[in-house]
Amino acid sequence: YWATDSSGQTGSSAANSALLTQLQCPVSADSTSCAANTLYTGWSSVTDAEGNAYWDFGDSYQLPGLLLNGTVFRDSDGDGQMDSINNP
Repeated sequence: YWATDSSGQTGSSAANSALLTQLQCPVSADSTSCAANTLYTGWSSVTDAEGNAYWDFGDSYQLPGLLLNGTVFRDSDGDGQMDSINNP
């Protein structure tokens, strides 16, 4: 997925693009309430060998973060630097 308003790229697949606020809005995979198209389709089924999810959706003001070994990796404040936050 990419944010058309932030990246300047319209791309070839409308299903994988949305406004940044629409991409931040979902707090779970397969969201249908934030944009015209379903966002993050199937992401809830992407898990490691123990069944732990790879994606943390945070709150409705964050993009999904990669969850590895109990640590969420995302750039929450948009400063271009990856934040790493231990998930309790």
